[in-house]
Amino acid sequence: MAKSFDTMQDSGEKWKEVVGRKVDKVANKVDWATNADLVKAREINIRVTRLTMSKGETSKQLMELVQTELLDRLKVADRVQVRKVQRQMPSGRLDKATDKALAVIIMLASVHDKLTVLHARKGLQGSQLGFDEDLTPAQHAQKRAAWATFKEAKEAGERVYWCGADLYINHKVVNSPTA
Repeated sequence: MAKSFDTMQDSGEKWKEVVGRKVDKVANKVDWATNADLVKAREINIRVTRLTMSKGETSKQLMELVQTELLDRLKVADRVQVRKVQRQMPSGRLDKATDKALAVIIMLASVHDKLTVLHARKGLQGSQLGFDEDLTPAQHAQKRAAWATFKEAKEAGERVYWCGADLYINHKVVNSPTA
């Protein structure tokens, strides 16, 4: 008994739909695993913005600048160990006119060192410098999506803070990770 052409076409489309869903599910798992690896790799990094750098600064000079300008001013230079300092470029390149990097990424020896620096950043309030955790692109998107909620809760007088890309209001997580 032969199937009609319409029935065969319908079953082919259903098969494509089922296979497509399975491929999407596997792709989401791969994206999640890749993002988890990126988060793990960045867990000891700090991102510093608006740091004044001179034109053509070498990595050794940049390391000295971080040691003297930041860690000494924060009074944590003797308590933390810096492994590496690098510029984070906008789209991978420097702006040739200004020779400015988007930010400086400081890789510390441990998560404890990172927390020490982040807690000490209150000593630089009023300065132009910005300190934050080094977030992945997915975490930045999650944080941007929750920014309006953050502002509303802050204006309402709630206890609001960030831990990575997670928004906490009154000590409860209110935004979920992006899938």
